[in-house]
Amino acid sequence: MTLSYIKQNPDLCVDELIAHCLDLKDDEGKSIGVFLGSRSYVYRLMKREKLDNNKRNGGKGRRHNFNKKRLIAKGPNQIYVWDITYLYKDIEGEYFYLYAMMDLFSRKMIHYEVHEKQSDSIAAKFIERALAKENIAVKGHLPKNKDINDDITITDSLTLHSDNGGPMKGKNMLVKLESLGITASYSRPMHSNDNAAMESSFATLKHSHSMPIPKCFSTVEKAQEWVNQFYEWYNTKHLHSGIGYITPNDCHNGRAPQIIENRNRIIRESSIRCCKGYSLPNEVSLMSFSVKRKCVEKNTKKAEYNKTAA
Repeated sequence: MTLSYIKQNPDLCVDELIAHCLDLKDDEGKSIGVFLGSRSYVYRLMKREKLDNNKRNGGKGRRHNFNKKRLIAKGPNQIYVWDITYLYKDIEGEYFYLYAMMDLFSRKMIHYEVHEKQSDSIAAKFIERALAKENIAVKGHLPKNKDINDDITITDSLTLHSDNGGPMKGKNMLVKLESLGITASYSRPMHSNDNAAMESSFATLKHSHSMPIPKCFSTVEKAQEWVNQFYEWYNTKHLHSGIGYITPNDCHNGRAPQIIENRNRIIRESSIRCCKGYSLPNEVSLMSFSVKRKCVEKNTKKAEYNKTAA
């Protein structure tokens, strides 16, 4: 039975395969999950049957863990991360640009847009639309001309982390963050790992075997259409390694504990011995270069004004 599941899912890594089988349900939604065995057992079985390949690399190599990081998310809607990456046009040497934002704790892709260029004005509008789409606002900075209803989530604080690109630190962007009550955070110079969650998501977008990316796009509309399909899969189907092989939507919406408990129940009732069950991280940490960028900018401008006045 184990071999049949492996052969039916050639693009899943070992950890995804085990989690996928634990989450199996019948047509009525009743759990019929099975435990294939420990990670080492399944890997040895695949190696013996010559079913292991590069697609099944679970990413368990050496990881950076240089210190306790300063930004810590203990739940959804506390820290968002975002970045911009290029998508190839059908004209050599030209690109479209994908703006994407993720919730750091749940790994849910909050919002994503494709544009012809990079600019801080586009980034500012992108951030505003992202919060409106997620129906979230920071306390004391509620959106104008919008009725407050039970669906809106009001958070005490929200931090937005990015690298040090021009669109992230431009004037229009800083003003928009100030008006929305968002605390800006930036990676340390020359430290791409400070925004590793976004970098990893872009790697999945460009190298996924489940949702292969086209070689190029002819229009912004076609690029946006594919991006919408990809992130629908990413949020609802992709078993993310950073959150115990739960889908980002399930983690963001609070369904993860129930899924993990069901998995661990199947493992306990299985005749196969296993020392370790599933769990969710209690917190997700992130290094930042300037946690309160808006305060730094404000103090700098004030100092410059006082100097000029003197």
